[in-house]
Amino acid sequence: MKSFPSNSRSRASPGSVLLLTSLLFIAAFAILPPSTAHAENLGSWTQTTSYYGPAPVCVTSGGYIYCVEAGGATYYAPVSSSGVGNWGQSTSYPLHISDESCVAYGGYIYCISGSCDSTAYPDCKSPAQAPTTQDYYAPLSPSGIGTWVQTSSIPIGGMYLSCAVAQSYVYCVGGEETTGTLPSNHVDYAPLSASGIGHWTATTTYPNPMDYHYCATFGGYIYCIGGATKSGSTIVNSTYYAAVSSSGVGTWTETVDYPNEIQSEQCLASSGYLYCVGGYSYHGSTTAVYYSEASPGGGIGSWNSTISYPKGSPFSCTTSSGYIYCLGNSSVYYAQVLAAQPTSTLTISTTDTNGNRLSGYYAVLNQSGSMVANGTTTATFTLNNNQVYTVQVDSYGSCHFDYWADTGSTTFYRVVSISSNTSYTAVIGCSTASTSTSSSSSSSTITTSRSSSTSITNTTSTSSVTTSSSLHSSNTTGNKTTTSIDSTSSLTQPRVTNTHLATTNALSNGSISFYAAIVAAGIVIAIITVLGLMMRRY
Repeated sequence: MKSFPSNSRSRASPGSVLLLTSLLFIAAFAILPPSTAHAENLGSWTQTTSYYGPAPVCVTSGGYIYCVEAGGATYYAPVSSSGVGNWGQSTSYPLHISDESCVAYGGYIYCISGSCDSTAYPDCKSPAQAPTTQDYYAPLSPSGIGTWVQTSSIPIGGMYLSCAVAQSYVYCVGGEETTGTLPSNHVDYAPLSASGIGHWTATTTYPNPMDYHYCATFGGYIYCIGGATKSGSTIVNSTYYAAVSSSGVGTWTETVDYPNEIQSEQCLASSGYLYCVGGYSYHGSTTAVYYSEASPGGGIGSWNSTISYPKGSPFSCTTSSGYIYCLGNSSVYYAQVLAAQPTSTLTISTTDTNGNRLSGYYAVLNQSGSMVANGTTTATFTLNNNQVYTVQVDSYGSCHFDYWADTGSTTFYRVVSISSNTSYTAVIGCSTASTSTSSSSSSSTITTSRSSSTSITNTTSTSSVTTSSSLHSSNTTGNKTTTSIDSTSSLTQPRVTNTHLATTNALSNGSISFYAAIVAAGIVIAIITVLGLMMRRY
């Protein structure tokens, strides 16, 4: 017999190819992200009149938006439910400023600290590479920004500090005291009036030195989200809040963390909710938008994702009359706040035809032709009251959607509009089967019947025997063999108990075509790769 050298190449077996492909297929499902079930809290982002200035800091007042851009130029425009109107140039800021924090109160704009290099611009009275302590304010009107007037200076300047207004006081947190140095944990506050900013007073320090964070006020509390503790190199996801009053800031308390480490995000309060748009993480800019309900006694609920910002991370966001307006790199978008609408929960559960509870079937909530949320049964969705949605429960394998328990409807999707917490149950039917095989010397007949009244009969020219793991009896007499499966055995679909299997179910029913395309592409690439490796062996 001819022997082969010990280093000869052997052909990969079909079994190994199949195994490798299967492993790659499973891995593809392992990386699919789960979908979060939630009701959208913002309307769709709509593009409106563009803005072309660099890095603007914007406020809204009296139905207008006013922006101070890097370098000191200012612009303004009307805002409404139709978006942002035409921009007009207004009174320039007295300094070549950037990275300042501006707030609006009582028909005035107040801009605090920021970066202003006296070596490049003599109008800056701060040392080189240090934040200015020169603060200014100006009146606001439909004609734009009035004359800027210097006012009381914040004791310690800060680039990338964050200031927010509550009642008639401004509260400023953190900031970078010198370019490239560690940020500060200073917190200062001062009264606001038509005469400018009053006397600044130091108050309770922030729990950590922080810059690139964002603070907003609501209901007598200030909330500060994210930021960097080492000048952008250490990004955090912490959220703190404290009571604010004419006596300053109370004790800082940590509350629910932001979903990921974030800095330079744009946060604001509207209709009892906090919204944060965009920002930067360790992976670069993000378009993610999250919101959380503010509690009357301080603190917030869980963060929920909503419709992502369309383009990059915005430089500035502000709110007016139930709308959010965000300015990015020339592009401007706005969206309606839906938080004020009451919500109710919709619970979707599944049972078999005998009323036994099933779990893990894929449920999808749609609105206006788009998927709003998905989950596995028992699934709970949050819906805006009196809005119209559709909900569906998908079939899986031999188990299929049969009917809705409360109506008897056999249509797998149903139109939903609720104003109180509601539960629906989908009944899942799983096929039962009986199989018999009879043969003679010339032919063999296999008959399979199912409870769904489907019958399949095949005739072949040779004898055969059918076996099953649920074999009830087998009898052989001469040349005739009869095999039967217990017709009372239910071929029940195993419960899908994790998101990955639920996603598999969704793919089999075409509910997430994007995921299906990714998986299909991965399989094709894997097969081509394996075949290429096999060919290289020859």
